Parts: sequence; structure tokens; C-alpha cells
Amino acid sequence: MENTEITVSMKTAMAEHQHICECYRTAATAIVEMGRSLKNIRDYKLYIALGYESFKNYLESNGDYTFKERQAYTYIKLYEDNSTKFLEEHASIGVTKLELLSKLPEYEREEFADTHDLGGMTVEEVKKLIKEKQALGEQLTFLEEEKKEQTESAESLRAEIEELREKLKQAEDKPIEVVKRDLDEEEIDKIRLSVRQELHAEHMKELNALKKSSREAVKAAEAEKDNVLKEAQAERDNAVKEAVAKYETALSKAKAEAEEADHAKAELEKKLKSGNADEARVALKIIFENVQKGLTEFIEKINDIEDPQTKEKFITVTSQWLRQAADDLEG
Repeated sequence: MENTEITVSMKTAMAEHQHICECYRTAATAIVEMGRSLKNIRDYKLYIALGYESFKNYLESNGDYTFKERQAYTYIKLYEDNSTKFLEEHASIGVTKLELLSKLPEYEREEFADTHDLGGMTVEEVKKLIKEKQALGEQLTFLEEEKKEQTESAESLRAEIEELREKLKQAEDKPIEVVKRDLDEEEIDKIRLSVRQELHAEHMKELNALKKSSREAVKAAEAEKDNVLKEAQAERDNAVKEAVAKYETALSKAKAEAEEADHAKAELEKKLKSGNADEARVALKIIFENVQKGLTEFIEKINDIEDPQTKEKFITVTSQWLRQAADDLEG
């Protein structure tokens, strides 16, 4: 006898599944809940209680909604990587833009979202701005590391100066006979001054190089930003022009085809009404060929439908119509 008892796991799975179905219908405002429930279905393997072997199989075959596996993982990652408050406040910009924002460090997302009109921008524009910000962040990190290296180098130079001072002091404190050669006070002062000047010059040279490198990096980053914005504007303008041109071409073609079809229809009607049997047969033959061609294309479109339920509905309705047409002909 088949065990029909509903387990606690099955009840939980059915509840989560139903919740996902509701979120699917209102995805623009339910990203948080969608991600949470998808995560529970995946993490606790609740899809098994619903009769599916894998999370992917459940997503693509449950019959109530359809998700590609990557799309589901996008919702889960958004839920895991962002705060509920952030997702609820910015849900209106769409899942794709939210996914792009997640590539920024958490402390930068809120500022970026507040300083840009993300809702009025295309996905490509958002993507370019984020790439630009990431590049600037990498440049600043590089400059900070370089500054740290220069600071460490300066510290090292100061340590060397102190070491030289100590050695000089020790040399001054030794008896004159242990010095390799006799030096008078003036020569010692010259050595001291020379060492100080060389160390100071080297230190200033490195500091000036660091300042110049930092200025050039900032200038290059600003120029890159302007270039990116100009390229984005140009691409958007070109895309609009191409879309308008394609639309106008398609419209002209459609009008020409419509006029040709109207003319052909008028000619056929004229032949059918003429009473001439030969012309009527020719007209009927043309109509039959058009119907046959249209029906063949219609059947091909039905066969291309991926959803089994939708495909079955079209097959049933079409079969009924064809049987009715056959009955009418037999009459």
C-alpha cells in the first residue's frame, strides 16, 4: 500500500515552493523573499520532498514557474550579499543592475546607488560606470601601496642617517691614533655636510617622484572617465539611429507586402466572381497554396513551442478546427 502521509519536510517544501510562485509574479518587489526561499529550497534540499532529483531539475520542470539555474543563483547571491534594506530600497532598478552593483564593495554600493540615476540608465551604462569605479579603486589602491613603500623607504633612509651619525660619533670619540688617517676638524665638518646633503637630495628626489606619479595617475583616471562617458553616449546614439533605420525599412517592406497582398486578393476575388471556370480554378489553386503554406508555417511554430502544456493546447485547438473544416467541406 502506497504511503500517502505528508511528512514535515514535504509540507515545508510545498510551502516554500508556493512562496516562490508568488514571488515570481511580483519579482520586481520581492527579490529578498525570492532569494530567501530559493536558498532554503537549495540548502535544505527541499526539492527532494517535491519529487525532484536536483535543484536544477526542480527549477526547470516544476510546471508552476520556470527558472534557468543561473537566474536562480543570481537571486540567491543577491540575498546573501546585500542587506534586506538595500534590496527593498533599490528593487525597482531590476535584478540585472542589482547584480552589477553587488560587484562593488558593500560600503560603496549605497553611495553609488544614491549618486546615480540607475533607473534611467541602461544596463550597459551601469556596467561601464561600475567598471570605471573599479578601475579608479584599483588605481587608488596602487597609489596607496606606492605611498606606503615610499614612506617605508623614507623611514629606512632616516635609520641609515642615524646609523651614520652613530658611526661618526664613535669615530670622533676614538683616540686619534686608532683613526686610519689624521683628519682635522674642518675635514670632518665637510664629510658631515656632504653626507647630509646627499641623503637630503635622495629623499627629496623620491618624494617628488611620488607626487608626480600620483598627479599623473589621477589625471589619467579623469581622462579615462571622460572617454568612457563619451563612448557610452556615442554608442547609445548609434544604437538609436540603427534601430530607427531598421524600423523604417521593416515598415516600408510591410507596407509594400500589404499592398501586394491586397492587390492579389482583389484579383482573386475578381476571378472568382467572373464566372470563368478556368480563372476560378486558378484562383482557388492560389488560395489553397497560400492556406497550405500558412498552415505548414503554423504547424512548425507549434512544434517550436518548448512548454508542453501550451504546445498541447495549440495542438488540440488546431485539430478541432481542421476536423470542423473537413466536416464543412463534406457538408
